[in-house]
Amino acid sequence: MSDTPENSAHEESFISHLVELRDRLLRSLIAVAVVLGVLCFYPGPGEIYDMLAAPLTQALPEGTKMVAIGVITPFMVPLKVTAMVAFVLALPFVLYQAWAFIAPGLYAHEKRLGIPLIISSTFLFMLGMAFCYFFVFGQVFGFINSFAPKSITPAPDIEAYLSFVMTMFLAFGIAFEVPVALVVLVKLGVVTVEKLKEWRSYFIVGAFVPDQLDRCARLNTTSNIELSPGFPVLGHQYFGDAGIGGVVHIERKVARVSRAHHKGKSHEGRARQRPNTKNTVE
Repeated sequence: MSDTPENSAHEESFISHLVELRDRLLRSLIAVAVVLGVLCFYPGPGEIYDMLAAPLTQALPEGTKMVAIGVITPFMVPLKVTAMVAFVLALPFVLYQAWAFIAPGLYAHEKRLGIPLIISSTFLFMLGMAFCYFFVFGQVFGFINSFAPKSITPAPDIEAYLSFVMTMFLAFGIAFEVPVALVVLVKLGVVTVEKLKEWRSYFIVGAFVPDQLDRCARLNTTSNIELSPGFPVLGHQYFGDAGIGGVVHIERKVARVSRAHHKGKSHEGRARQRPNTKNTVE
């Protein structure tokens, strides 16, 4: 029995989607490979790993170096670091390919979110990695080195250090993506601005509850939690015009609105407490 024209059309459409997905995956892989090839020539895998290991080597005792236990570890670990850097640098193009694949199935108002989301998510992810590298690593490694007994000589393995760094970069990068996720949830109607306003105080209090968090992790969690609920409150109203880029500007607006609201409440409370002097005199 021959297939009907409708089944043939659905089958051709499905195959065309698979072909498009394959093409976009190949473009993403080619972009990462090109960036990787450029980085291998300049500045080179060794130099890139030295830059990545700088926060740890600066905290180690003078004359102490990291060790490589495996046979091919001195070759593979710097190459992995270079591949990670290449992927991060090619991330905007990779995200654009993913967006171009799913965009035809979205509504017009959903398509307008594409470019702002790609730019903001890439920027915030890199911002989280930079915060971890320039601030958190220095504090953590300095504390560990000062806490270590004087009877031992720290000699970290380069592969273990790479695993630790990648985990921390991923954690901080995802943590800094929370504002973008909240904006998307607001635009999709999963949560409302009123709910975010109600939950904001709980988020701020919850940032200080886990006592097991160290000071650096608590600072990062607090900054993200305080920023995240405030960002979509006014950001969704200006999203179509200004995009998602004005994080600081929008957050300042939220702070001003909050201060004005509290100030209005305080004035109202004083007016209620003030006695009616006119009736008292009479």
